[in-house]
Amino acid sequence: MKFASVNSVDMNSTKKIHNLLTQSSSHTIRHVLINDLILSARIGIHKHEKERPQRVRVNLDISVAENSPIEKDHISEVLNYEEIVEAVKVLVSGGHINLVETLAEKISGLCLSYEKVSAVIVRVEKLDVFKETASVGVEINRIRQP
Repeated sequence: MKFASVNSVDMNSTKKIHNLLTQSSSHTIRHVLINDLILSARIGIHKHEKERPQRVRVNLDISVAENSPIEKDHISEVLNYEEIVEAVKVLVSGGHINLVETLAEKISGLCLSYEKVSAVIVRVEKLDVFKETASVGVEINRIRQP
């Protein structure tokens, strides 16, 4: 599976990824949103982070190309967000990961493994690193390449 990264430094990253999708496709896009999924993860490079889990917050904006409108009101017509949440939970509980960047990449790969997914924005934040911040983390954008 090939996918290109889109620079997520500026605040217009979401607009950029959506523009890329609409330029390369005649489909309309549905966004499946998973917000503020709080999980316990073994993540980090420091000794104390390797010894005990810490809280991470995962946010996903999953772009799904629509070929036609929903007609049957059946789960088979859409991306099942319950499957994504459960898969992310399994991935996060799978063992120690050093970097939030690595976790974000693994989650993006998981999302892009679903045929219906055209692109994904993944944000992973560690919640308890500095008392002066609500969180620290990373956001990445990944697009399925033809």
